[in-house]
Amino acid sequence: MVSIVELACTGQVYLPTIIFVLGLPQWRARAALALVAYNLMFVTPLIVVFLLAYFGTTSSSLPAG
Repeated sequence: MVSIVELACTGQVYLPTIIFVLGLPQWRARAALALVAYNLMFVTPLIVVFLLAYFGTTSSSLPAG
């Protein structure tokens, strides 16, 4: 569901880049690794926030920056 909502923002860069790289055979292996890294960096904070909320962390219990 999050991906569908965020598609309007992130998809404008993400999808054209994937299509461009698919057209360059010499970049496919490097692009696949970059895509995995990007997805991990994009999804990891969402998972962390979800887990913190799931286990009952509130904004008042977080340390002030």
